Amino acid sequence: RHRLLRRVKRTPALAHSSLLAAPPVRTSLYGSTKAERPGAKLSSSLRDKIMHQKMEAALKAARVDGWCLMSLTDEQRDSREIVLEAVRNAGDALQFASEQLRCDREVVLEAMKQSAQALRHASDSLKADRDFVLEAVGVKGSVLQYASQCLKGDPDVVEKAVQNDWASLEFADWRLKADLELVMKAVQVSPESLKHAAAELLRNRDAVMEACSFNPACIDYASPELQTCKDEILRDSQALSKKRAELADSSEALDDECDFYFVARDTFLGFRNRCPSFQELEKDGLLIKKPIRFADGVRGKYRKHMLSNSHRWETPEKPDPTGEQLRAVQKYLRKNTDIELVWTDYTGIPQGHRTAFEKLEFKRMLPRVNRLYLSTSVLLLVDISYPSRFWTQFEAWLAMRKCMPDGLQGAEGEGNARFHFECIHSADDSSEGAKLRRMWRRATPDKAYKVLSAPD
Repeated sequence: RHRLLRRVKRTPALAHSSLLAAPPVRTSLYGSTKAERPGAKLSSSLRDKIMHQKMEAALKAARVDGWCLMSLTDEQRDSREIVLEAVRNAGDALQFASEQLRCDREVVLEAMKQSAQALRHASDSLKADRDFVLEAVGVKGSVLQYASQCLKGDPDVVEKAVQNDWASLEFADWRLKADLELVMKAVQVSPESLKHAAAELLRNRDAVMEACSFNPACIDYASPELQTCKDEILRDSQALSKKRAELADSSEALDDECDFYFVARDTFLGFRNRCPSFQELEKDGLLIKKPIRFADGVRGKYRKHMLSNSHRWETPEKPDPTGEQLRAVQKYLRKNTDIELVWTDYTGIPQGHRTAFEKLEFKRMLPRVNRLYLSTSVLLLVDISYPSRFWTQFEAWLAMRKCMPDGLQGAEGEGNARFHFECIHSADDSSEGAKLRRMWRRATPDKAYKVLSAPD
């Protein structure tokens, strides 16, 4: 072509005709379109072969050094096989993978096996995926710092991270740093975790005392005000630690005796409009502590003089906001003058915010509360929703049993029955009461388990 053009330049007379001939020459050499050009066809077939060879070479390189990912092409960074090989020996090379692969759970988890901090290079969608982050903090708790802000405030996610690495409490949402229960779990892993707790906890005497009951070194992180009485705090923490050990021993031994708190009959009759809480009654010295022995319960020792109430909490905070349940119990007490002591969960077990000692009392009593419903007289305060709740159904079934040396039997007949119905809030004995009797009067333990293990 160049020779032809030089000839045209040297021969002006032929220039016009020669230039007109140029397009046919170009067409014969290269084709009229790219697809028709033989050179282009050859390049296309070679391109696939070359691309395959490059992919194979990149795969081999990734197996040797994952950081090679930073110098690969976009197509190679989007190859799942190549990226998986790269992150297996250089987890942080994940940052050079394509956006699509940084959203891939398997790829990110593989990277985290080599370097837990690789989570920081994952996509935002994965950092906000609760199930994925739960799995990730199980590998390394400190990766909580890379989770979405929403998940940093998720109690389950933070608890799992803290159990894996106490220092991850530093990255939790500020609200959870003030959560006493969560902070105590971190303290049991390391007392140093207390330095990441909210300042309000470090100024709280009960919180610091509870922390010291797990490890006395926690006193070093208390506020300056509490440092002035640290000897007293440490003494109380030792008492709490001892009580916790006693509770653990009694749980292991399945002890026959358990103390419960009752209210005297006359005191209960004196309540107006509402029942005071456990904490209020304890403060006023109105609680009576009595041991309940399982063997004595079987013999019927508590049936005549003790009353346990079974009722539904009408709101999460207050069981009886209108006072109708209180009036029903007082009505029963006036008719049954033999009753001397009264137990309800609101007055007999610490409710709401609990101190460290109250938490232990709650933990001690709750698993053994069945003894009350198996051995004392039971007043069932039945409303329309009562037959649909787990706890109330469980209590009703226990109340309709009698303890015998060879197991539980139905408590039918006037002489055996310990339970009494009082319908409230428009409930009717012929409806809700009859339903409960049909459901539980003759129910075996196997049937009770089947019914009660189902969701509410």
